[in-house]
Amino acid sequence: MGVTWSVLKKGGILVSLTQDPSQENAQKHDVTAKFNTKFPTREDLHSLTELIAEGTIKAEIDSIFPLSQADKALEKSETRHGRGRILLSTNSV
Repeated sequence: MGVTWSVLKKGGILVSLTQDPSQENAQKHDVTAKFNTKFPTREDLHSLTELIAEGTIKAEIDSIFPLSQADKALEKSETRHGRGRILLSTNSV
């Protein structure tokens, strides 16, 4: 699993949607790690949106590419040298 454990806040909660996270790494970094086997509902996504909007959950953005440069975004992602999310913008096609 591609978790950068050191960026998690001590006492925080990691919820993985893809596989069971390492409990050993969770203990080492003083976080709770859970695996969500259910698909998110509309209400779940709405709750996440609210948590992001109020700043409870923060996502770091590395870069934003126009959709027409999706190939460049993929190249950047594959280098694994960025810090944060790489986004595609549909407003700048």
